[in-house]
Amino acid sequence: MSPFRKLFFRPLQTWEELPKHPAILWLDERTLQKIYQHLHLVDQVCLSLSCKQLFALFGEIAKHKSLEFPRLLYIRQPIMCVNSEDVVRNQLLLRLENHRWAYCGKCLRLHPRKELSRHALRDSAIERPCTFYAGIVDLCPCISLTIRAREKLVKILKSPAKSNQTKYGPFEYRLVDGENPRLRHCCTYKCSIQTDYDMTTALVLFIANTGQLSVQAEHTLCMSPPKSPFRYEACFACPHVNLFNFLRSEVREYSLPRAYKDLLSLAPGKQILKACYRCYTLVTKHEIPGNMNQARFWVTRDLGGCKWPTDRAWFDQCRLTGFNFWINDIYGWTLQFVSSERRNIQIMWKKNYYLRQKRRFMEKRRQSEPVDASIDYINDTIRIAVAVPSF
Repeated sequence: MSPFRKLFFRPLQTWEELPKHPAILWLDERTLQKIYQHLHLVDQVCLSLSCKQLFALFGEIAKHKSLEFPRLLYIRQPIMCVNSEDVVRNQLLLRLENHRWAYCGKCLRLHPRKELSRHALRDSAIERPCTFYAGIVDLCPCISLTIRAREKLVKILKSPAKSNQTKYGPFEYRLVDGENPRLRHCCTYKCSIQTDYDMTTALVLFIANTGQLSVQAEHTLCMSPPKSPFRYEACFACPHVNLFNFLRSEVREYSLPRAYKDLLSLAPGKQILKACYRCYTLVTKHEIPGNMNQARFWVTRDLGGCKWPTDRAWFDQCRLTGFNFWINDIYGWTLQFVSSERRNIQIMWKKNYYLRQKRRFMEKRRQSEPVDASIDYINDTIRIAVAVPSF
């Protein structure tokens, strides 16, 4: 064979001699473990998802605690519950985006890209909403509903009656004669940082006669005697109300606006302990005589209408993000229990998240202002907008 032909056919011979499997799969397990030790958690998960062999060896990494869906009462770092770029779980989901899946910054999940509008896909992935009024509502330590999970529960409640004791995830289907179908859930939460209190929650989800999706929850708190209520983790009745702030409060009559009339008919008793004016939530307290270390609260919440994609009432019940996450101090309760090093990290994350939200808001304000407006007028408008919490 001539030298020219040898030069021409050499690449073809080399291609035929290449192994059918990637070279990394020929390495022994100990070498692979050393490689994984030098990778970031996000890179470890992505490498494990690249093929079945690696997933069989290192698939347990995908079950890491930092990658779990953020439920507000089960984790010690509230910054994990928002669409921050510093959160490891958000970094992984952004990495897994492709032509089929798109990340939603409000639900903190991946959705099929065809379910998002073209206008939403133009936005930044970390700020992208999957639909109007998208968000997460925390019902109890076990359940955090996204707007799409809410839609599935509405379909279950609207479907023909089923037999009792039917399970739908954490919910149990109940049908009482003469009443609408209900989804019931019970759980007990042990304080994750201290062992000074337990919380038992029993809630019922149903469609009221007004057509609104409503939830009634009974929270029973058992505490140790000497501690102050401000030393406990927060127990949320809604995103704006901490039940521990009302342990010593007395029930009194409220002059509620007309908008709360339908919700008041669902509350047990006419005397209200707290009415949240930022969302449709009523809190009543059941006194337990002779027991100062135990308190029982009834919480009635309006989760919006049953039409897709729901309404403003649902959005007002969603957990706080953006400006509200920084301004509302109710999400800063864990910082007093963690170490100084972790506290500084969380404060820095929280500050960076707020500054990014502020910068995006200012850019949108500049784009929405008329071109011929003066610079001073724009600066004054932005200064006023930043001072007022944005919804």
